Amino acid sequence: MLVVGDLNAPADAPELAAFTPRFADAYDARHPTAAQDALEHSTLNTAYYEYSPLRIDHILFDRTHFDVLESRRLFDRQGVDGIWASDHFGVWARLAWHSR
Repeated sequence: MLVVGDLNAPADAPELAAFTPRFADAYDARHPTAAQDALEHSTLNTAYYEYSPLRIDHILFDRTHFDVLESRRLFDRQGVDGIWASDHFGVWARLAWHSR
């Protein structure tokens, strides 16, 4: 099972705590120091948001069934025309199924 999207909260927020016994954040799994450098790892586009950078877009995976092979942000640069794809940066992950 996966829970994916703009969850409007960082992965360690109390409102997402119900997921932590079974689920993990794919981006955190591949970027364990992301919390220490919020600006580099934020999914809120600072061109649109003036407040503190946060990563509120997530791919939460059931750790009993998946391993994370890769994870990164998408659309975190302006296009050649100077236009941003969105006010959020996307999150992408490549997962591998396992049967533990």
